[in-house]
Amino acid sequence: MDETSEPATARCPGPSVQDYLDQDSRPVPPALRYERNDYLGSEDIDTARFTSREWAEREMRQVWRRVWQFACLESEIPEVGDHEVYEIGDDSLIVVRTAPDEIRAYVNVCLHRGRKLRTGGGNVSEFRCSFHGFTWSLDGTMQTPPCAWDFPHVTPEKFALPEAQVATWRGFVFINMDPYAESFDSYRGTFDDYYIWPLENRYKSLHIAKVLPCNWKIAQDAFIESFHVIATHPQMLTWLADANSQYDVMADQPNWNRMINIQGAPSPHVADSVTEEDVLETFYDSRSFYAAAQGRDLVMQEGDELPAIPPGGTARQVLAARMREQLAATSQQDFSETPDTELLDAINYLLFPNFNPWGGAKSNIIYRFRPNGLDPDSCTAEIIFMSSPKQPGETRPGEDPLGARGHALRRHPRTRRARARLRPGLREPALRPAGPEGDAQAGHHAGELPGEPHPPLQPDARPVDEQVTHRVAVRPSGVELEVLDGEDVFTAARRLGYRWPTLCGGKGTCRTCFVQVDEGAENCSPVGPLEREGIEALRRPVDGLTRLACRLRVEGPVTVTKRGVRRPVQE
Repeated sequence: MDETSEPATARCPGPSVQDYLDQDSRPVPPALRYERNDYLGSEDIDTARFTSREWAEREMRQVWRRVWQFACLESEIPEVGDHEVYEIGDDSLIVVRTAPDEIRAYVNVCLHRGRKLRTGGGNVSEFRCSFHGFTWSLDGTMQTPPCAWDFPHVTPEKFALPEAQVATWRGFVFINMDPYAESFDSYRGTFDDYYIWPLENRYKSLHIAKVLPCNWKIAQDAFIESFHVIATHPQMLTWLADANSQYDVMADQPNWNRMINIQGAPSPHVADSVTEEDVLETFYDSRSFYAAAQGRDLVMQEGDELPAIPPGGTARQVLAARMREQLAATSQQDFSETPDTELLDAINYLLFPNFNPWGGAKSNIIYRFRPNGLDPDSCTAEIIFMSSPKQPGETRPGEDPLGARGHALRRHPRTRRARARLRPGLREPALRPAGPEGDAQAGHHAGELPGEPHPPLQPDARPVDEQVTHRVAVRPSGVELEVLDGEDVFTAARRLGYRWPTLCGGKGTCRTCFVQVDEGAENCSPVGPLEREGIEALRRPVDGLTRLACRLRVEGPVTVTKRGVRRPVQE
């Protein structure tokens, strides 16, 4: 062992992660048996790295413009012309599918006056600047400029859009702005040997983003360590072995690391006073972050009793067995040979700088943290759920030409006709499982199949001022509408005098919108740009699952979340 591999000797008393894996009820894969923590020093880190604008600018030059970083998913851009805008610091790139088997990334700027070519994702046949009309083809070549006679020095051959390197890995798209950077295969090192789960067979069922008031490294550090549990999450100490966590850090693998955190076993801080029954009970009481359909937590129905721990057994074994049963029931897959650790534990990887995938058999979480502009005190934090199809071999939602339905959340994966465009910090929707029960609770009429057109409204014969109305708040615009019982928001807005009652800001392009109904939420996915289809396109159901917010009938108080609506017509 060389000097860089000399580990620090201090560690928390009690069983290690590998001790727990020794007791697993199933064989544990070799990738999780790997353990290595090279001592890299303990010198203080200058606080300027987290607070200084000068350091943030230096990071942009020397880190973000030179490393491979996660930009989007391949499934988000399935068709030629589909693209996403990836922004990092003060840089903006268009990640676009230019051919069925080709993805490229261009600097998102018009080479004429520096205006952004695209402000969001979508599908286009070319990139046209809305200021003066300079246009580039999908392959990045410049088309003949407007008034070409006045630009004799501009030749299309010399004015192609600058490009970044692009690589794909298990369904994810990575970019690197440095044309001389090492290949992505080389950059990952041994990462593939230890991240063994097939993310390419999963689909994105949820994507939430929020701007946090802290440096991106502070946010990211909080999600790759368990040291904070004793103060921040003390309710978890009875079932989460925080101080026993395994941290794999390798001096010869500088671009990735890993944390394995045992769950279903007590923290060393409280282990002497906790029984196995305490572990089981508190796990059910405080670990239920997610619904059962999301495939992450055990959920007890009302009236259910806690499972019994057999003589000589442990709460961890019982919890793993119950998780096998629950996942098998919700996904129709066989987990009989899946080890306990893949069903219960937090197995969190970091592929530097912004790709944080969790491992295991459950719905895998992806974290992404990145600077918000060049503000050292602000960052964008994102959580992405990667869910498995219900049955082995089933086509992933989003790849079926008819638009297969995601099973876990109403924020189902993007399809060719319906691709939700989530923008950082715009919304934090409530969660609701999909399915008949969710449809009924989300405001569909009894007897109406999802995706069928609304039956014709029977007009209320009473005067408007005598009819039942519901106040609908449109967020974040602050507009409030009095909507008649059974009326949809579109019709109400038109009746009340709005010029463009689509709730999309009046630009004719529909993005994701949410209609909150009581405590639930319905995701109303877009049908794509509507400039050519016009307002009538919004009258049709979007797909077999969802409706646009403005076409949802209102039968109670709701909040419509969107970028805003036009002000009423002034008399």
